[in-house]
Amino acid sequence: FLRLHPDVAVITAADADHLDIYGTVEAMVEAFEQFASQIKEGGALILKQGVELKFDSSTRKLYRYSCDKGGDFHAENIRLIEGGHYLYDIVLPDDRIEDCELGILGRVHIENSVAAVAMLWCAARIEGKSLDYDKIREALRNFEGVKRRMEVYLNTPEQVYIDDYAHHPEEIRQSILSLREVFEGRKITTIFQPHLYSRTNDFYCEFAEVLSLADEVYLTEIYPARELPMPGVTSQLIYDAMSDGVKKQLVEKN
Repeated sequence: FLRLHPDVAVITAADADHLDIYGTVEAMVEAFEQFASQIKEGGALILKQGVELKFDSSTRKLYRYSCDKGGDFHAENIRLIEGGHYLYDIVLPDDRIEDCELGILGRVHIENSVAAVAMLWCAARIEGKSLDYDKIREALRNFEGVKRRMEVYLNTPEQVYIDDYAHHPEEIRQSILSLREVFEGRKITTIFQPHLYSRTNDFYCEFAEVLSLADEVYLTEIYPARELPMPGVTSQLIYDAMSDGVKKQLVEKN
């Protein structure tokens, strides 16, 4: 964060994570606050509704955004259309952009698009320019997403296969809920590989809660990445804490 001095910045979440790096939630939040303090004078911070950070707004603007729960920027008139995509209006502080179509699946990405448009709006104001709504609609409609973020490999009436890198409980919650809405009434099977021993140790109860939103769950062994094993920390912790109403299975290496 030390070298970052943006004109406009978005902070999407400050949920506890990467505690192996920061040590405590308080230290992690402090890092976000330090980053926000480095926004240039006359710039703007766009903060997700519900995220609380200390921020000096005497020389910079503070805006709030959400998917559809108010704030300076949010979506309204959200409609699920053919192919699992969405049509919606983006509400700005001074106007609205009607009939935006998102080129990728998932309600969670509506919120991300609102944040992206909020950044454009703030940058335009700083430069004394106006937004081209038609270009924004075109960009949202043609956006194909990024690899491993709700990436669709197969989408037929019989079967859907989606790869998603969500590795924090709240991210997984939003992914599953988004799929529940798009594929209403269909069975959701989740194959989940926990990422890091420390994150599993910190959040196994939360992982168990959100994975229980699926119909069937296959848990693989933990992906260690940069970490060495921690005594007693395995995917079994998540498995044991999951709801008995979910079909679940541990998958181990042969």
